[in-house]
Amino acid sequence: MASATTYILGGAQPGVDGIVAPAGTSAQRMLFYAPAGGSITNLTASGDVRDQENKTMDGKNLITNVAYIAPGETVTFDFDVTTSAKAESDLRLDQTPAGWLDENVTCDTSACSIK
Repeated sequence: MASATTYILGGAQPGVDGIVAPAGTSAQRMLFYAPAGGSITNLTASGDVRDQENKTMDGKNLITNVAYIAPGETVTFDFDVTTSAKAESDLRLDQTPAGWLDENVTCDTSACSIK
């Protein structure tokens, strides 16, 4: 990071709440949508996550926040998902493409009952 230019690192920028994030910090607007007919509850995060709110976009309810990820740091989200009683397949996570083929999404379902 010491040899990268501000073109790569972006320089120190004020975040959503006006706090300046150090150079190289990624600010990611997160949008969590529940599956059709289901819900997301108990959403918690480890790491630097701010401005969490319940919102509506295009008629759909969602939870939104901003994750600030400094070089070498991580952010982890934990939440409970309830699916519709009419669900016809197992629940899966999806995410917006990030410029590579492997989504790098990990799911630990060992602690939940999937029916």
